[in-house]
Amino acid sequence: MSSYGAEKPSAATPTIGTFDPEFQAKLRANVILAGGGSRLSGLPLLLEKDLKGLGGGSVTAVDDPTYAGSNGGLKMAVEMPARYWKVLSGTAQVR
Repeated sequence: MSSYGAEKPSAATPTIGTFDPEFQAKLRANVILAGGGSRLSGLPLLLEKDLKGLGGGSVTAVDDPTYAGSNGGLKMAVEMPARYWKVLSGTAQVR
């Protein structure tokens, strides 16, 4: 509660509110934290508590937040079809 007696607005509301209403429940159920900020102790629990005001949700922090983004990019690159590599190199166009 704020000093004025009103509920503090949810930190998640502005972000979740930008998605179509039919996807908001799926989004709230699958929040994944990565990067430096995800190392803040108690952040997943704090966000889950915040999400309760929006209908509940699940928040998970990745095991290796420093490298999670680059590991995901590497996985995508390894699995990318050869024709897209040609597009990236400028020798072909996507059809």
